[in-house]
Amino acid sequence: MEKKKLDVMIIGSQKAGTSSLLVLGAQHPEVIGQDLSGEFTYFLKDEEYKNGYEANFKKHFDRLETDKTYLAKNVGILESAKALKRLKEHNQDIKIVAMLRNPVDRAYSAFWYMKSRGAEPAKRFKDIVYLDVKNRFPNDEFRQRNCDYIGKGFYYKWLNQLHDIFPKEQILLINFDEFKQNPQRQLDRMFEFIGLDGFEINNNVANKTYMPKSEALAKVYSRQTWYRSLVGKIVPLEMKTKIRKALVRLNKTEKKIPPLEESLRNDLKLKFKEDNQKLAEKYGIDFS
Repeated sequence: MEKKKLDVMIIGSQKAGTSSLLVLGAQHPEVIGQDLSGEFTYFLKDEEYKNGYEANFKKHFDRLETDKTYLAKNVGILESAKALKRLKEHNQDIKIVAMLRNPVDRAYSAFWYMKSRGAEPAKRFKDIVYLDVKNRFPNDEFRQRNCDYIGKGFYYKWLNQLHDIFPKEQILLINFDEFKQNPQRQLDRMFEFIGLDGFEINNNVANKTYMPKSEALAKVYSRQTWYRSLVGKIVPLEMKTKIRKALVRLNKTEKKIPPLEESLRNDLKLKFKEDNQKLAEKYGIDFS
């Protein structure tokens, strides 16, 4: 299969609805979305970048239709100038859709998400939220990147970096709260932004954060465990992905995560207050 350049890349913050936006956006008949086996990490990971774009394209897309709009997503790209520059070299005209979520809600949701993935050992959010992530997880780049619950919420510098690399005409910002309240309106904005006619989506998609039934089981499919590393060496990638997804489904529960303590919520609001004010003033994203 030949390769095709990406037309639209969804980026943003972890646990901000990017997966739902991808799934809903791919319902448009003129859009082909990447598969959901994982993030499109080609621009972010050096080892994948060295292997070339074609290999990653084939991993995430099962067909080539040159007249369609190809849509991919990776939340980590927002924080990486190197990845953004690679993305621009790939397609200087690519459209960027950046999804952002209230940083307090995002941090708390990300904590429970990482627990559900077996990567967060702490029992309580309040015990670790202000601790330095590099001291918590020395020599663990994955956890340093994904368990940085506070650092990922200072969006102002990330948006400045994004706008330094791409012109504002190629960037669409979406507020997670507005997306959650009216998905169709935000999808219409995205379709218009990328030059497509409107399309009524079937909004039955939800990517909710949940409490794991068993933290021990979550550790089985966590990438940090020795037994997953062993499986990775002897089991083909496609089969390994199916096994992981099955274990994740098995470990899901309908039990809702406990509410964030109001005193801690207020403390975190103050932590992000100045950054949120800058966001609102310069980019019109209001998390007050």
